Amino acid sequence: MISTTYTVSGMTSHGDVRAVRAKVSEVEGIGAVAVELVSGGESSLIIKHKDGVVPDRAAIERAVGEAGDYALS
Repeated sequence: MISTTYTVSGMTSHGDVRAVRAKVSEVEGIGAVAVELVSGGESSLIIKHKDGVVPDRAAIERAVGEAGDYALS
């Protein structure tokens, strides 16, 4: 497995993290999701996936938006 990291704005709490992780984990091809929360700043969204899989940024962006008032930067 390898990782791809995105920056997410708008997350301020562990509840936000849970919501984003739940939605993003539904995206096809995602093995695991982790978030490094920076309250009031830009947090890191770390996606684990197989070597040959290219994460679908548009699907991840939609999932982040569906989770709440958050956005990929």
